[in-house]
Amino acid sequence: MDLQELGLKDEVIIVLLHYVIVVSRIGLVHSLVKELGKSWHENNLTTVEEAFIFVRDEQKKYKESPENNY
Repeated sequence: MDLQELGLKDEVIIVLLHYVIVVSRIGLVHSLVKELGKSWHENNLTTVEEAFIFVRDEQKKYKESPENNY
């Protein structure tokens, strides 16, 4: 399934791809991008602003997670 077929707008897809590139140590993997796209669609991310807020919140959760604090 295509990210646009999920209903994600082009500008949200751009944020999604940038997010995957930045946080993924394995690069742009189609299955990862697709799963994140589905998640973003399910979370009703329809604008760039919503996507940025989602990314910010996810990064905050990651940094606060006990297994990520050395």
